[in-house]
Amino acid sequence: MAHDVFISYSIKNKTVADAVCATLESQKIRCWIAPRDVPAGEPYAASLVKAIRVSSVIVLILSQDSNRSTHVLREVGEAVDSGIPILPMRIEDVDPTDEMHYYIKTLHWLDAMSPPLERHLVKLTNSVQALLNIGEEPPLTGDNTAIEVPARKPRRIPIWAIMLFVFIAIGIIGGVGIWIVPKLITPLPLPTSTIVSVILAPTDNPFSATNTPTQSVVDLFINQLEIAEFRFFNSGEDPIESAQRDYSHNFEQSSARVIYCELDLNHPRPEENMAFMMNAVYHDPDGRVYGDVVIMPVVEAGRTSSNWILGYGWDGPGNWSVGTYRVDVYIGDVKATSDSFEIQP
Repeated sequence: MAHDVFISYSIKNKTVADAVCATLESQKIRCWIAPRDVPAGEPYAASLVKAIRVSSVIVLILSQDSNRSTHVLREVGEAVDSGIPILPMRIEDVDPTDEMHYYIKTLHWLDAMSPPLERHLVKLTNSVQALLNIGEEPPLTGDNTAIEVPARKPRRIPIWAIMLFVFIAIGIIGGVGIWIVPKLITPLPLPTSTIVSVILAPTDNPFSATNTPTQSVVDLFINQLEIAEFRFFNSGEDPIESAQRDYSHNFEQSSARVIYCELDLNHPRPEENMAFMMNAVYHDPDGRVYGDVVIMPVVEAGRTSSNWILGYGWDGPGNWSVGTYRVDVYIGDVKATSDSFEIQP
C-alpha cells in the first residue's frame, strides 16, 4: 500500500512511534513503520530503503537512543540522498551527535518533551499535512493545459521553498518548527559486480511469533546475549555446508568471493520467539563503510543458543581489493563485537 510518511525511530521508543503512527493515520495520513510494514520474506534493509525513497515526509523521533542509533542514522542518510524533507520530533533533551550533524543542519524542531504527548502530536500532524499539501497539483480546468515534462529527481520542490512555506504556514498555527535536511554527501559508488547479502537463520519464518515481547523484555534479552564465537569464511552466493568451511582471517584475492561472518550466540531461554535487529558493517582498508548487512534474527522459544551468518561480497572472485577489512557487528543499537580479515595478493 502506498504511503505518505516514513517513521524513523529507535526500537526503544516504539511506544511513541506507535502513537505517532496512530495519530497520523487517524487523520488519513498513510504511514510506513517497521516492523509492521516489512513484507514477509523481503530483506529488512531493502524494505526500509524502498519505503524511504517513495515517502513524501520522514518523521524522525529524536531521542537519546535514536541519536546514537546506527540504523536511524542510515535512514536519515537515505532520506538526505533521496531529497525527502525530515520532520524531527524531539522527545528528550538531546542535541544531534557529530554523526547525525554530518547529515543535517539544525534549524528548528518540534519539541515534545513536556506532557501531554497528545498536544504535540496534533502539532506534528499539522506540520506533516502542511508539507504534504505542498506537492498537491491543482485540478485541470478549461484554462489549464496539461503538458508532458521530463522526469524529475525525487526532490519535488526546492528545499528553500519548502522551508519558506512551512515556516509561514506553521507559524500561523502555533510556531511549530521544522527540520529540513539538505543533501550534504554523495554516497560511495557501489561495486560493479552484484553484491550478495545472505541470511541463514534457525527458523524458517522469522515473523511467526503470535505475541510480540515488550521492549523491556527484548532489551533484557539483548543485554544477556553472549557471543561464543565470531569467525570468517569464504564462499559463493550459496554458502557451503558447515563441515566444508575453512575458517580464516586471511583470504587470497584471486579466490575471495563472499566473505561471511558467522556468529554463535549464547542467550537466556526465551519463553516466546524473540526478535531483534543485527547487522554487520564492513569497513574497507581506508576505514570507510564498504558494505552493510542487516537482518532481523528470531530466536525460537526455548533455545539457549543460535547460529547466524551474514555475508558481503561477490559471487565471482577477483573483486576485493588487497588490504585489511574490519567488520563491526551490532545487536540492537549496541556494538557487540568487531574483528578483521585480510585480502592478500
